[in-house]
Parts: sequence; C-alpha cells; structure tokens
Amino acid sequence: KVDEHIGGSANIDLMISEKPGQPMKSTEVIMSLQELEEHINAYQDHIRGPIVGSINSLVDVVKETNRAISENDPNAYVVPLQEGATEDLLTLFENESPDNLRQLATIDMKKSLMRIRVKWLDAASYGPLTSHIEKGIEEVVGDTAQVRATGTVFNIFSVIQRIITDL
Repeated sequence: KVDEHIGGSANIDLMISEKPGQPMKSTEVIMSLQELEEHINAYQDHIRGPIVGSINSLVDVVKETNRAISENDPNAYVVPLQEGATEDLLTLFENESPDNLRQLATIDMKKSLMRIRVKWLDAASYGPLTSHIEKGIEEVVGDTAQVRATGTVFNIFSVIQRIITDL
C-alpha cells in the first residue's frame, strides 16, 4: 500500500557537498542535480518496470519558488538558466521558509540532500538500480559536486552483497 500510494517505502539518500568554486546555489550545480534526477527517474526494473516513486531535492525548491514568483504559472516550473537566478530563488526561499529548507540543506548551504523514494524489493534486486545511480553520479554530476549515496536501499544492498560474498 505504501509503494502504491506514496511512491515507495524504501529510500535512497544522496548526500551532496559543494566543491571549491562550485557553490551549491549555482545554476551549474542545480542543473546537474536536475539532470541526475532525470537519469534516476528513467530507471526501469527489468521485471517490475518503473520503481522510482518520487525525488525531492533543491531542484524542487528552485522550481517551486520560480513558479510562485511567476503567479503560479505552470510553465514557470523550471530551473531558470540565467546565472545567479538559482541563487536568488534559493535565497528568497531561505528567507521565507528557513525551516523547510533545512530539511534539504545545511544552514551554510554547503551540503544538501536528494531523497529518492523507491518501491520495496528484495535486497538483491536493488543492484541494477544502485549501479544506475552510481553511473549517473559519475557521468552527470562529475566534478560539479561531491555526491555520496546512502539510505535504506544502499545499506541493505551492500550488507546482502557482503553476506553472499562471504558465503
């Protein structure tokens, strides 16, 4: 029921840290995170089809804030490409709703979280998904930011993988 109604009962957390010269609020970082989200959403399990339910990150904050200042125009639910626009939108959101922003980023905005909900599968079945995500981190984000995968899915998959290897 949880998988069906709220997008998944298992989670993957991507811990994102800015790199020198690449602030978290920069358009380049936000665009790379958006591209990573698209990469992750494209994943299809070979048996079950789509298993990614939802993704929540700073990308959503930027898009929602952009839409809000555009009088809720649905066409404004985008990451603006103008340099400095993402920083302005994140600063505006931070000033208006700091508690909500703290669910996704540290106070100094040097680290953020991307939370991914996925359907519950047996632990060994998450291998292709974890590989897909790691490939996306390497290919899409690259040197733009440092990304470390964690969360229920990565933890149980690594434990099961080690148990099977030890057996």
